[in-house]
Amino acid sequence: ILCGTILVPLTVALSILLGWHIYLVFHNKTTIE
Repeated sequence: ILCGTILVPLTVALSILLGWHIYLVFHNKTTIE
């Protein structure tokens, strides 16, 4: 249970950061072009 309690928020945080990074890269590309 303890492992899951740590793993779930960590996975969510990494997913948000990854999604945000992809969004910024895509936004920058479209802005430059």
